[in-house]
Amino acid sequence: MSETLGTSMGAGPAEGRNGAFVGITFEPSKNDKITDFTSPGTFTPDPSNPAGDVEIVMWGGGGSGGQGIAGVCYGGGGASGTANEGSVISTQMSSPQSVTIGGGGSSTSIGPLSEGGGGSTSNSCNGGNNSDFSGGSGPGPGATAGGGAGSTANGYPANHPSDQGKGGNGFNIGSTWGINSGPATNYIFAGGGGSMRGPIDAGTGANTGSGGNGGAQGGGNSGWPGRVVVKESGAGPLDNTSAVWPLQAQYTYKKTGNWSS
Repeated sequence: MSETLGTSMGAGPAEGRNGAFVGITFEPSKNDKITDFTSPGTFTPDPSNPAGDVEIVMWGGGGSGGQGIAGVCYGGGGASGTANEGSVISTQMSSPQSVTIGGGGSSTSIGPLSEGGGGSTSNSCNGGNNSDFSGGSGPGPGATAGGGAGSTANGYPANHPSDQGKGGNGFNIGSTWGINSGPATNYIFAGGGGSMRGPIDAGTGANTGSGGNGGAQGGGNSGWPGRVVVKESGAGPLDNTSAVWPLQAQYTYKKTGNWSS
């Protein structure tokens, strides 16, 4: 799409054309279109994208953290939902596609694509394994349990020298998708839940897909639901391109006394 603003150097600012380009053809740039699903729905490609070229980030629901025993041990962390091993999916969807969003421990899908839910805890003090998205558990040394697997890394075992019971790392999607995982500068999703003594690098909260933390006593925290985010390049609204007068035009109008302040 091209647009020409202004017609000739003879139509000056005094005639109401301040702020426009004069005699210049330019290409307004378009933003990407982001469609964010936090509940079930249908994705329909934008009419400006008939081929259906899309990029997708998605993850299943995280598994629940394990039950702790007061004065004895902490529960292990639940695993995150799977997230294509922390990679963006590039594909084509030229027709409407059904979207499902997995709750804690359940799978998420769009059309034929699916990401599984994370596992809950098991009976060992190891960290959860990223290969099968298992949860960590305990008790371990100092009553710390293992952390759940994250979407890009294993959970940390209870006897790790520095990160006892930490949840496995999540998927850093970066800032171009228009969403964050809690804090404004955190773009990490689908991290493994930690034991109560182990941190988690990903955001926790609605639709982050992160595993639940293990409990200190009683039950652990539930895992967080999944999400599907679709990006269509150049199918969004036009940028608000600032219109400015070229320097040559400013010089000409000022020299001839036709520049309106």
